[in-house]
Amino acid sequence: MLLADDIRFMLNLTEEDFPTEDIQKYIDTYTLKIYEYVGGRVDCPKLINSPLFDEVLLAGIACHLSMIHPELILFPSKYEVGDTQEEFSSATLKGIPSWCSRYNDALDALLKSFSEIKNLQTFRRRGLRTHRRWRRDLEELDDIGYW
Repeated sequence: MLLADDIRFMLNLTEEDFPTEDIQKYIDTYTLKIYEYVGGRVDCPKLINSPLFDEVLLAGIACHLSMIHPELILFPSKYEVGDTQEEFSSATLKGIPSWCSRYNDALDALLKSFSEIKNLQTFRRRGLRTHRRWRRDLEELDDIGYW
């Protein structure tokens, strides 16, 4: 499981921006959210030791921080230093996945890794109807003398 220093390092945050106590609160909160999302069907040590769990935890905290402090996480679209300025193409910025989309994708991957039924596929048979015609079934029962 990731520690507060690991998250601070991976998100390039300083101790002044977010003290260890604040990061630890995020870790505790998102650990509970992730466990509830998976449904509490797995034992906690197996979940916490999963590498997917670390990815979900990091992306969840980064998503939250990008919403409340966008200047810390998001990439700048333009800058100006002295008489030098540059503006990045919006097409380039749209290609970079956001932390929130990474969080959702990682949550789905974590849920799939702990689901009990894997690779379940359903197929429609030719002639199979979505809505059954119960009247036809009753007529068949009447024909065989059941009524």
